[in-house]
Amino acid sequence: MSPKDFVDYIDQLSDAQFEQLIADRLTRLNPEQQKIAVSRQLINKKRMQILNKLKEPNVSEDTFELVFDQLRDLDNIDECEHQISLIDHCQDCGQIDYLMFPELFDPNGLKKG
Repeated sequence: MSPKDFVDYIDQLSDAQFEQLIADRLTRLNPEQQKIAVSRQLINKKRMQILNKLKEPNVSEDTFELVFDQLRDLDNIDECEHQISLIDHCQDCGQIDYLMFPELFDPNGLKKG
C-alpha cells in the first residue's frame, strides 16, 4: 500500500476504528516506546481538537488568533523525547515512527514518498 493510499484509508476510519488501529500498533513497541507514542497521540488528539475550532461556521478573526496561540503553546518544544533537536533526525524516534506506521516511514524512520 502506498503512503497516499494508507493516508486515504486512515481518513475514512471512524474515531473508534482509528483508536483500535493505534492500540494494535502500540503492541509493536517496547514499554519505553509505548510511553512516548501514547504521549504523542495525546498531543495529536489535542491538536485536532484545537484545529476543529476552525471548522465551525462563521469563524472570527479572534478564533483564528486563539487557535494560533493554542497551537504555538502546544508545540512549544525544540527537541524530541530523546533530547535530540527537532532539526536533526533522531534514530529512536524514527524507529517508533517505522514500527507504528511502516506504510509511511522507512526502516530509518524517514518519510516514504
